[in-house]
Amino acid sequence: MTNKPPVTRNMKIAQWSIPVMLLAILGISSYGPIQKQLRAAEMTSANGNIKCLYVALFSYASDHDGHFPTNLKSDSPTAAACFDKLIKAGKIDEELIFWNKKNAHTISSASTSPPNEVSPLTENENTTGYVMGLTTRSPTNIPILFDSSTEAGTFNTSVWEGRVIIAKLNGSVAHMTISEINEFQNIQNKGYILEKRGGEVVDIFQDLPEGTKILPPQIAQ
Repeated sequence: MTNKPPVTRNMKIAQWSIPVMLLAILGISSYGPIQKQLRAAEMTSANGNIKCLYVALFSYASDHDGHFPTNLKSDSPTAAACFDKLIKAGKIDEELIFWNKKNAHTISSASTSPPNEVSPLTENENTTGYVMGLTTRSPTNIPILFDSSTEAGTFNTSVWEGRVIIAKLNGSVAHMTISEINEFQNIQNKGYILEKRGGEVVDIFQDLPEGTKILPPQIAQ
């Protein structure tokens, strides 16, 4: 009978290194697809919140002669103050509808912690932008809700990889591509939302009815 050679420490390490390396290779190869799926799930969640908010806005308008929430008494109206009227009117029962983790963490629009569900809704609990001053009689191809922004009419390309969620008055909730600002303006990761209308390309946040005001979320304090 042939005696088997003793198993040395180096041999044991070699035996274990092969499956460990295989697992590492599998982990690396699956990391990209998993991250992509996570991003898609985050965007789907944010998209759903925008749709719920859109429905709440129209329900509110039906009770207020076609007018969406405004904050005209303030010299510096905020999206959160307008949205808080939806909560007070019983159209929204959860502050989390107005907050998105991806926006909060990427561009600091609102706190990185979820809303505390204690009234009133504050800007630190809101990542959703709003066009104030519209009514149900306004042109239907203009936006009323948006995300990925901390400046009026300007959007951050790093949140959803160059896209932004836009809800228009016609009920569409779309993932629109951000047209990046000219590199000579020296502004990174920012751009506008352009759309072709009647043979012309327009910035959809410049072509708004008189009396409206774009209210992006404020940077978290």
